[in-house]
Amino acid sequence: MPAWVGYLIKNMDERYFARKLKTSNIVFDFQYTGKVIQMLDEKDIASLTKNTISPDSIQSIIDNYQISQKEGIGFSVIVECFDRDKHTSSAYFTFFDIATKKIIMSDYFSTNNPSGNGLTKYWGKGFLDTVDVYISAEYRYSLKRK
Repeated sequence: MPAWVGYLIKNMDERYFARKLKTSNIVFDFQYTGKVIQMLDEKDIASLTKNTISPDSIQSIIDNYQISQKEGIGFSVIVECFDRDKHTSSAYFTFFDIATKKIIMSDYFSTNNPSGNGLTKYWGKGFLDTVDVYISAEYRYSLKRK
């Protein structure tokens, strides 16, 4: 997990998100994420069955975030699964009010474009593509509908 997060941060920094989301004020805060990852048991990360996250549980996940920012719009990519059999990565792309932690918009999205050598790069590139396609297509479409 730390290797995947590191890969994503290396390839999707604040400038990347500022450009994609068309804003200038992006702050990365991975302190909470880092603590959660450290508490994971490696044997629980991989399974023979596909992991799923209920849309109803997204608010409780956001409610548990312990972040240092007190206001603004938070953005979290809650990874559901890297499905080896179908070569897909899926996640909930969630925007929330930092002060209240109430969800503003949450979209479920997946793609099937992993590539590269080694697990970190294979799923990292696949997930990078998932984020890129989500922001370029679904996020912009959702904004136009509102």
